[in-house]
Amino acid sequence: MTEVLHPAAIGLTAIAALLHTGWRRRAALPGLLAVLLMLGAMVDVVFLHRIGTVLWLAVLLAGAIGLSAVHAWRRRRAGEDAAELHVGATHDALGLVVMAALLPMMSGGLGEAGADAHAGHGAGVSGLSALVVAAALSHTVVSAVASVRGVRASERLMHLLMGGATLLMAGHALGQLS
Repeated sequence: MTEVLHPAAIGLTAIAALLHTGWRRRAALPGLLAVLLMLGAMVDVVFLHRIGTVLWLAVLLAGAIGLSAVHAWRRRRAGEDAAELHVGATHDALGLVVMAALLPMMSGGLGEAGADAHAGHGAGVSGLSALVVAAALSHTVVSAVASVRGVRASERLMHLLMGGATLLMAGHALGQLS
């Protein structure tokens, strides 16, 4: 059953990327790049296997940091009336971080070696799984908030699709661990 969750998440993310391209606003470009980066990582991990998971993890985290910097600069320029920018920035950056956390779990990167958390010096797979699921649920909540605050119907739908894709990926990742 879990083998269909990741391809379904890829489908939702691809639709979200298409909706994002329809906005034709220069301000939407960083968010579009984030969606495309997540889509590229998911397609590679599931189908292509060209780039290692650790490299994708680094690229996604660097993307989240860069995206946060761009949004912070825009918020400073916009002044007090920046609530829409803040929700979008949180949604996009958190999505990249959650994707980076889910990738090792989806690709089976947390096997027996991670189960004992380095001979008892850590939380282990179950603790890490709980943390990743909490992050995925947080992204889903932020997606719901962003969908309510969205101006256009396509924007609201895009946020809902991204939240749904996150839930599907979390379900796939947890299925990989069992």
